[in-house]
Amino acid sequence: MFVRQEPAPVDIVFAILILAALVSRRQWLRLPQAVSLLLVALAVVTLLSMVNAEGFSDAVRYEVITLYLIALAAWLTGVFGNAELTRRAITVYIVAAAASALVALVALEVALPGRVYLVYGQEGLLRAQGLFKDPNVFAPFLVPAAVIVLEEIARPRLLDWRLRWKLATFVMLAAGVVFAFSRGAWLNMAVAVATVILVYTVRRRGLHRAAKAAVVVLAAGLVGFILLLATGSLRFFESRSVGQAYDQERFGTQAEAFNRITDHLLGYGPGQVETFLERSAHSLYVRLAFEQGLVGALILFLLIAVTTVFAVSLVARDRDVHGVGSVALLGAWLGLLVNSLVIDTLHWRHLWIVAALIWAGYALSRSHAVAEQGIRGFLWDADAHAWRRTRVHR
Repeated sequence: MFVRQEPAPVDIVFAILILAALVSRRQWLRLPQAVSLLLVALAVVTLLSMVNAEGFSDAVRYEVITLYLIALAAWLTGVFGNAELTRRAITVYIVAAAASALVALVALEVALPGRVYLVYGQEGLLRAQGLFKDPNVFAPFLVPAAVIVLEEIARPRLLDWRLRWKLATFVMLAAGVVFAFSRGAWLNMAVAVATVILVYTVRRRGLHRAAKAAVVVLAAGLVGFILLLATGSLRFFESRSVGQAYDQERFGTQAEAFNRITDHLLGYGPGQVETFLERSAHSLYVRLAFEQGLVGALILFLLIAVTTVFAVSLVARDRDVHGVGSVALLGAWLGLLVNSLVIDTLHWRHLWIVAALIWAGYALSRSHAVAEQGIRGFLWDADAHAWRRTRVHR
């Protein structure tokens, strides 16, 4: 994925597809009702908060991107109702993420053409950033792909690849996360991977899958350590593993933002953190509370809570989303939530993609539950891509 600025080239493609879907009036998988209401509420609050914006042009730009991503997530939820499209899309994402990681890793040591766009920092202190504008965004982009592949290794359902290719892909993705030297991404990865291992550990007859995943993670960690030694990056890794001098400034900015969130009921307006404060918020939760006030913060909390409940429900029922493991989705989602404590993730495409997969999985699981219980209602016909009223008896 190429995201050096907003809108990115991929956004233009997505926008065209969304418009085409609206014009075609094609039936798509519907958003869960709770999610629909919360997304509409979030969109309304962000729009209303613009009245308090001082930098109006920045507010308009930021708001347009936010509304676009909300629309993207809603559209993707419908798309993920289609099994073939979902499997192809996630496979392409995994391949693209692994290729990005590999090229960025090579660029750290080799003067490739366009190297300046693939790495960040100065010689001796270089960080992998792929085709993103920041290593702190690039590395978390790799994490969902990594945990999907990890669960796929433990329990194959999605990728028709040989085991050695899955292992190589996971190692490349994990190495990309390590060599981005992003502390938030490391925590993101740790939470996501731990979720996969822990869930399978407590599952009935899942211990051998948990052990397999743990062995893969340990092997990838060993490869990463060897690469750090071979490239002379171990000392840089150690320096990035501890607190940095600018952390206190970040915490001070966040404290000031929290102290001012009650100044306006709907906050200071979209994209206004940098206008009113000395530094960026470096936190999704701080930014939204400051820019959309307590009302916006409450809506965000409810949206996160609902999505998390849906993800846990999928894991409890052992549902996958057309081959994409629900445990990997839960891990990726929890990792993103933790990552969001130290960086603003509202405009991360992969945040909304993971959420859309969870919403689609929950909607599909509800239709399956209706079929299993023999309750009259609307069932999703994957072949016809439409909802049909039916009654199915056990």
